[in-house]
Amino acid sequence: MNTSNVKPPLAAGRSVMANWLFLVLALAGGVALALQAGVNTQLKASMGTPMQTVLVSFGVGIVAALVYCLVAGYSWPSRSDLAAAPWTAWLGGLLGVAYLWCVVAAAPKVGTAVTLALVVAGQMTTALVLDHFGALGLPVHAASPVRLLGLLLLIGGVGLMAAFK
Repeated sequence: MNTSNVKPPLAAGRSVMANWLFLVLALAGGVALALQAGVNTQLKASMGTPMQTVLVSFGVGIVAALVYCLVAGYSWPSRSDLAAAPWTAWLGGLLGVAYLWCVVAAAPKVGTAVTLALVVAGQMTTALVLDHFGALGLPVHAASPVRLLGLLLLIGGVGLMAAFK
């Protein structure tokens, strides 16, 4: 991507944020996902089907992203920037639709906590495989015995949440 015309959202001259801030941002993303499951379950009650809910939710998201980009002064990506992206990069939107549809369909049936516990188990399993093989251009982080144990403990926790909901 050509970054010469991209402005950072923070004022120029500010120092790089400490790593703890990124940890807080990741935690906030988790909070947002849990809240999203709840509010989209409410929306589904009005819309009728999970896919209609996904459509409305993504529509609101598109408007919010557009407003943010306009306020931040981002320019539209050039055709060459868009063409340079590998075909796999275009799957992000489809995966977002699949994720949101699955959560909206599952949460009312099995509960938000169990749904998101299963989402996290799926994320961690996939992330461990992606890390181990460096798939999709990600850096390699070997699936050590300790990391595998962590995954197994997480899956065990999901089992406990599902069994005692």
